[in-house]
Amino acid sequence: MDRNSYPFWLNELCRKRYQDARGERKRAETGQRERGRSRERKNTLRVGRPERNQLVLPVQPLIRTGKIDPITFTSTDATRVHFPHDDTLVVRIVVAKNGLEKMLVDDGSSVNIIYGTTYDKMDIETPLISATDPIYGYTGESIIPRGTIILMTKIGESPTAIRTPIEYLVVDKSSSYQCVLGRPAFINLGTVTHTKFLCMKFSTDRRIATVRENQSESRACYTNAMKKFMDREVNVVDVEMKETPSDP
Repeated sequence: MDRNSYPFWLNELCRKRYQDARGERKRAETGQRERGRSRERKNTLRVGRPERNQLVLPVQPLIRTGKIDPITFTSTDATRVHFPHDDTLVVRIVVAKNGLEKMLVDDGSSVNIIYGTTYDKMDIETPLISATDPIYGYTGESIIPRGTIILMTKIGESPTAIRTPIEYLVVDKSSSYQCVLGRPAFINLGTVTHTKFLCMKFSTDRRIATVRENQSESRACYTNAMKKFMDREVNVVDVEMKETPSDP
C-alpha cells in the first residue's frame, strides 16, 4: 500500500467503525423501548372475555414513600388483659361523629359492615348506594346488603388517632355487635392485630398508635350472642314437640 492510498484507507476504517457504533447505539435504544413497552403491558389488567370491546384497567404499583416504623408488641401491651381468655377483639371507634362501642375487629371478613339497627340510629343524611351482590357468612348463608356508604371514621385516641373514609355495607341482620371492621380497612391503614394481647396497632405521622380492646364489652357481646342462640334453639324444640303426634 503506497502512501497516497493510506489516508483513504484510514478514512474508510474510521467511517466503518463510526457506522458500527451508531448501529449498536440504535439497537440498544430500540431494546430499551421494547422492554418499556413490555413492562407497560405487564402492568395492564385485562378484565372480561377476550372480545372485541375489552375493558382495560391500569394496575397501579404499590408505592411506599417515607420511613415506615416497625410495629412491635411487648408484655406492656397486655397489662389490662385478664388471662386466660379466648375473647374477640372489640374496640371503640367513631363513625360519622357517632361513637360505636361494639366494633368487632375481624380480619377474616372481606367487607366492613354496619348493622341496620345501628345505622338507623346514626341519623345519616347521605343516601345509601344500592347493592345487588350478596355477601356470604361462615356457614354459607347469603344476604343482600341494604346498600353501601362511605363514612369518615376515627380510630384510636388523640394525639395518635387517625381519621379516614371507610366504605361500609349496611346489613339488616341481628348481631350483638354494632359494626365489623374487616380486611379492606386493615390493609388500607396497615393495621396489625394481636389477638392474645387484645389490641391493634398502626403507623401514623406522629408515632405508632395502639388501640386496646374493652374486654368486658367483648364478653358481654359474646354472652348476648349465646343467649340469643340458646333462645332460638329452645323455640325450635318447643315447636317440634307441639307438632309431634300423640301416641294412641
